[in-house]
Amino acid sequence: MHDDILYSVLIPAYNAEAYLEECLDSVLGQTHRNLQVVVIDDGSTDRTAEILDRYAAKDIRLEVLHRGNRGVATTRLELFKMAKGKYLNFVDADDTVEPEMAQVMIDILERTDSDMAVCGMTNKMERSYMYSQAVDLKTEKISGSQARREFLEHRRLIGSLCTKVCRRELCSGVHCPPDIRYGEDAVMSWHILKHANSLVYVSAPLYHYRPNQDSVSRVSFGAAKMTGLTTWNYISAQVAESFPDLICLSKAQQCYQVGMLLNAMYYDEIDNSDWERTLIQVINQNIKPFKMCADLFAPSMHIIWVNMAAKNKRLGKLVIKMKKCLRVN
Repeated sequence: MHDDILYSVLIPAYNAEAYLEECLDSVLGQTHRNLQVVVIDDGSTDRTAEILDRYAAKDIRLEVLHRGNRGVATTRLELFKMAKGKYLNFVDADDTVEPEMAQVMIDILERTDSDMAVCGMTNKMERSYMYSQAVDLKTEKISGSQARREFLEHRRLIGSLCTKVCRRELCSGVHCPPDIRYGEDAVMSWHILKHANSLVYVSAPLYHYRPNQDSVSRVSFGAAKMTGLTTWNYISAQVAESFPDLICLSKAQQCYQVGMLLNAMYYDEIDNSDWERTLIQVINQNIKPFKMCADLFAPSMHIIWVNMAAKNKRLGKLVIKMKKCLRVN
């Protein structure tokens, strides 16, 4: 066991009173006791501050910072700087983790000498995994170069920070444009992966994700979701600067993600000609690599739709309208 290793859990919190106690109980209840738990209260207006102060008074491992609202990107960057552990992990304030998550991830990182470990995730909130040292966990170690490629494919390795545990030194200099409100974790994940020599997948579902209807990913299309364009413009530029062999793949993924934004904009019937023109322009700039890498993306109907919408926006809108009618009826 590695009881001497300090493990940092970083939690951004904004108006999280509904599930915050459940989150804190799961984190502070880890079987690995050597924890640093840091929570930034990002200007909450509900009982978040009261709950955090009550828990901090009972457990000295919990560090709480209250301040005005600055947004999730800035909050995550501040949390990176506050981490002191050998390994660090982000947890969202409405989610929970298995009691053995820290123990399992530390053990595997130490045994495999990897820079980052990525565990499974479930949207079921009840306990779903029982750790036993007598049972070998299913793991797969890959190189940093393969991890970067898989991130840009965005299938097995996605942008979420919450299922990733990494060495703290990899996070030095992590950056994200402060105006990004949709996809900031993908930008930060990419910064970490740029420096990773290895990554290990852990099949166990150690992280419990609670679908939140108020999250940017689930609300109607608007200015916040439109910042997803900045996310993938930024990542694509970073790839071009440091990994020229991955440029085609990054441009293909950029086209796919921007196509998803345009799809959401049409589905929510948002009338903004400037946004529409910008999204279509980026799609057309990257449509060639997108077609070259089409076998990586699913569902195939989205591939067909992106190609269609890039050429004829009226037809693209019509298809989405028909799709919406079929869902309603």
